[in-house]
Amino acid sequence: MGIALAGGVSFGAFRVTPRAAAVATIFAVLSAAAAWIALEYTGLAGKLSAGEIREYLESRQGANEYGTTAINLVGMTFPEQVFAYLFRPLFFDARGLIWHLVSFENLVLLMLTLTMLTSWERLRQLAKIPAARIHMILMATFLLLLAPITDNSGLAIRQKIMILPSLLFLVLTAWRLGRVPSGQGVASPANV
Repeated sequence: MGIALAGGVSFGAFRVTPRAAAVATIFAVLSAAAAWIALEYTGLAGKLSAGEIREYLESRQGANEYGTTAINLVGMTFPEQVFAYLFRPLFFDARGLIWHLVSFENLVLLMLTLTMLTSWERLRQLAKIPAARIHMILMATFLLLLAPITDNSGLAIRQKIMILPSLLFLVLTAWRLGRVPSGQGVASPANV
């Protein structure tokens, strides 16, 4: 969240006042501290070369491949990992009532996301809205960090709850932009 807020200030999502700049700076410092703590916790501190990080990710991807809800991430490309993180399990993965309910939820999210992604004009308009840019930065940050290493479906479902509000905000804002008549231009954040 701190990265998204600092990014929102730097991309002009907020009017930059001394107070807003101070808050953004505090969140940026806290985010950097949290990143350092996360690197220490995961054992990546001092492993900042691309090869060492790749080796760590490969070891994490194969660590849970024999569990009951494991997904083998080793052979997947990054877009496949993002898809697995956001939308699996689907009905062909489900084993039991709870997993079928989760797969129904994931199918609805997949349909909403595909609806949002089908119009380039709508995406261009969405990128002009400051709040949408903040949600895009937040989602991109979470997906870059979590999709390549979360090989457990149950864990991915729980982690996904952190970014669902951003995904739903983007989907609903894009849907609202699709309903604005073309002569009115981009909807303002107050109208969305």
